[in-house]
Amino acid sequence: MRFRGRVAALCLALAGVLLLNGCASIPESGAPKKLRPGPDLGQGTEAVRPDRGLTPLGLVRNFVKASANSEQLHAAARLYLTEQASRSWDDRSLHRVIADDFDTIPRPVLGPNGEVKPNEQIVVVRGTQFGRVDFDASFVPETKAIETELRVEKQPNGDWRIADPPQGVVVTFTSFKENYKQVRVYFSDPNHRTVVPDLRYVPMLPARAVPDKVLDALLLGPSAALRGSVTSVIPQNTALASNVSESADGALQVNLGKLGDMTTPDRRVIAAQVVLSLRGVTNSRIKLYADGQPLVPDKLEWRPADVATFEAHLGPSPELAGMYVSSGKLRSLKDESLVAAAADVNVVSAAQSKQGDLLAVVARHGTGVQLRVGPTNGPLREVPLRQSGRLTRPTWMPDAPEMWTVLDQSTVVRVVDTTGRGIWSSTRVNADELTRFGPITELRLSRDGLRVAAIAGGRVVVGTVAEQGGERSVRATQVLGFNRLANPVAVEWPLPDALVVATTNATTPVARIGVDGLVVESYLSSNLTPPVHAIAAAPSRPVIVSDSGGLWKVTESSEVWQPLPFNPGPNAVPFYPG
Repeated sequence: MRFRGRVAALCLALAGVLLLNGCASIPESGAPKKLRPGPDLGQGTEAVRPDRGLTPLGLVRNFVKASANSEQLHAAARLYLTEQASRSWDDRSLHRVIADDFDTIPRPVLGPNGEVKPNEQIVVVRGTQFGRVDFDASFVPETKAIETELRVEKQPNGDWRIADPPQGVVVTFTSFKENYKQVRVYFSDPNHRTVVPDLRYVPMLPARAVPDKVLDALLLGPSAALRGSVTSVIPQNTALASNVSESADGALQVNLGKLGDMTTPDRRVIAAQVVLSLRGVTNSRIKLYADGQPLVPDKLEWRPADVATFEAHLGPSPELAGMYVSSGKLRSLKDESLVAAAADVNVVSAAQSKQGDLLAVVARHGTGVQLRVGPTNGPLREVPLRQSGRLTRPTWMPDAPEMWTVLDQSTVVRVVDTTGRGIWSSTRVNADELTRFGPITELRLSRDGLRVAAIAGGRVVVGTVAEQGGERSVRATQVLGFNRLANPVAVEWPLPDALVVATTNATTPVARIGVDGLVVESYLSSNLTPPVHAIAAAPSRPVIVSDSGGLWKVTESSEVWQPLPFNPGPNAVPFYPG
């Protein structure tokens, strides 16, 4: 596998990343590389010694706080350990992120006759784990209760020190956010036409080491969630031939080693992967080398604009305003005009393709519903599906005549025009990993078509879309939100790696969450009348929600919600193409 040879290096270099479950679960085959001599091993910020006179509970709390600083292999945290424990502590095998409000509980250490040892004590760290950081610096949501015992000993000078530290690192959510930077590393779609972002987290300090750590993460390949859906054009044996450095003229120099023989088009894809991955940590020009020679023969210096063509245009065309369903009618968000193609049916929900040329409508039919698909200007033909009482709102693949829906909250189907003549047929999607969470009330494909978001069993769940032998499946599903998204009712993708969620929660009616679930950002609730029941979002478009009073929009989470120029009343369902 492509990450085997690089695991040891990145685990050591990122030894403070959240909750690295990494090295403990790394395949045993393959010779691990030694840590590249890196700037993060040089002189960094001097670690501050613990205050004198700390109680065992105070010592452990401060140790957890200090563990967020990964400089010099967690030098600051090691000062809270006994000398022997400091030498032997494995800070790489497991990294966990826990809620800020954790408990420290004292327990006595008993001697062989049941007597309490006055110079030893057990301190139990009890709290809620949010997740872990994998060996490749990707965050894996994993909410559960944890209880970890640490044994502390009183030293000859009267101070307490930790003799038995936890396996790996435990860090609080706030400390993690203060010490780690979220970055996007980019991989290629299977056809090498566009690149796809993958979220990672690297220590902010020392700042000079951040570009190296970003590229280490890139060279390890896609995260487990995207593996199999995207690829890296960078060969698996490629490594940094030297640390990232600054040239005399201020450019950032990246030298890839062991790249081998590659075509110029593939080298340009690699340039896109590297340049876009570094975009979040530098504004400098980037000089790209392969074994000391220009990576691309006719070009040495690169900026993000030079590889902009590799970023897919995911948003709808500006002239496509979007639509909404209200009182059984489908109308334009631009001027409330009736969409003629669906004028003769009782519309429950609808979706327009990203290009705007196709329309899918769920309409009431007898005691159930039916799916109709066709050109936006009509006619819409019924798609033969089993009789259903409920279909989720359709969701389109970005660049193909294909859309998905869920029958009766349990069966995910894809509807495809394989002929190009408007003849639509359906096949089941293998979504067992999704349906295991419970009834599916909402399903949305990401705007690059590589991921899926759902509300299943009352929780927000994301997964990866995989294809093999012409069949689609949903894999690598994860629950998002850490119980901070209570009662979700609608979800949408404004970006390939972020979601917006509508909930019936009066205090957090609308929130934005990364695809890895780490950060939840609440929108203001000003002017909204809960409950919110529908949401629309797309790149470079305002977020629109529907509440008890009508339709409202904002462009930023910190803004007050503003009404649309018209008011369709409650229960409208807005949507953008896609």
